[in-house]
Amino acid sequence: MSSNAFAEQSMEPAWYRDRRVVSWALFDFATTPFAVLITTVGYSTYFKTVVTEGSRAGDLYWGLAGAISMLIVAVSAPTAGVYADARGAKRQMLLLTTALAVLFTALLATVQQGMILIGMLLYIAANVGFQGGQVFYNAFLLDVSSPRTLGAVSGFGFAVGYVGALVSLLAALPFFWGGYAEGNLGNVRVLFVLVAAFYALFSVPILTALKDIHPPKPTWEYGTRTGSPTRRRRPRAWTRVTRHLAGLRQEKSAFRFLLAYLIYMDAIMTLLAFTAIYAQDTIGLSLPQILSLFMLSQLTAIPGSYFVGRAADRVGGKPAVTGCLLLWVVILMMGIWARSYAVFVVIGLLAGIGTGALQSVSRSLMAQLTPHSREAEFFGYYALAGRVSAIVGPLLFGTVSSVSGNQRLAVASLLLLVVAGLIVLQGVRVPGRGLPRTPPPREEAS
Repeated sequence: MSSNAFAEQSMEPAWYRDRRVVSWALFDFATTPFAVLITTVGYSTYFKTVVTEGSRAGDLYWGLAGAISMLIVAVSAPTAGVYADARGAKRQMLLLTTALAVLFTALLATVQQGMILIGMLLYIAANVGFQGGQVFYNAFLLDVSSPRTLGAVSGFGFAVGYVGALVSLLAALPFFWGGYAEGNLGNVRVLFVLVAAFYALFSVPILTALKDIHPPKPTWEYGTRTGSPTRRRRPRAWTRVTRHLAGLRQEKSAFRFLLAYLIYMDAIMTLLAFTAIYAQDTIGLSLPQILSLFMLSQLTAIPGSYFVGRAADRVGGKPAVTGCLLLWVVILMMGIWARSYAVFVVIGLLAGIGTGALQSVSRSLMAQLTPHSREAEFFGYYALAGRVSAIVGPLLFGTVSSVSGNQRLAVASLLLLVVAGLIVLQGVRVPGRGLPRTPPPREEAS
């Protein structure tokens, strides 16, 4: 980017006054309740306690459902990202995935005792919509922020999302107060419908305020025999994916970061998926206690996301991610030895900071390493790395827990993954702040 471009950029209004930034961040507000009340706390424990009737194999069934949904997203994300870049269709794809998530989240209310397969299939479909939508939502970050404000805007989005999580947890508490007693199951199922409605309502701003930046029109060339113009055809999305995947390793810093992200998010995503189940089965906490822990974690996640995101713009994305991973080492060690609600309160407060901050600075670092005009494509790879990690981790946790009967042993294995990701991250070379990103490769006609 030229110095003139940066001069013009500095004359733009502050990012927090930009209507597009607020509309973009509200999508996090819309979707975080799904992550909390469906994946992490609500439907996960409902599925284990009610649908599988507390079966020991319930952990494995839940891990399998999460793994299948992540596999679908992992396989489809790069192709969908390339398609969105080539056709200027990020908004269109975001609308499609949002509709999918909303519809199947509402249908979770129909799942009752013993409906294990149906309960898994409906969750898989809902989670594919939710996780798939994150590809296009994250890609819009580069449209609503400048290179110098990536951390701040990313952190703001996560902070707004955690406000949504806190609001939804407070609203959900009366529905869960009676636990999973027979007389309260109707209230729990109604809550799933309300999560879907919340998702739909607060997705409207991003779908109406943000527009795609259309790709350049195809060029024309003259035939050698007739002199008539011949239109160059764009390569098919899958052809572009295979071509760019082959060249992805040339983007060494981005490739190494994606590898590190895959490893450490394996641990974090697995922990988030099984936290409520672990707290209920191993620590013996009640559902209201578990909900209170998640509410406390949101209180620290909100400032953690924003202020660590702002700090990343000052100290750099790599040091910020490194600090967050060191915090997770401490959290996991405490979690392995935890025996009481009081210890889990401390863990919850630290995990709130660690979760929001790590997600925020990871996203902004990925944006910093992404080449021009390949935003949705590279966030497709980012989704691929995150979702592959969410395939292996839950299956590993569910298998170890089911076979050994020891969930602490399953949590202990996650610590090694965080350390491994931390080591790989240290080899990532990040361009100086404000420097232009790598230009896109020249496309050849097919």
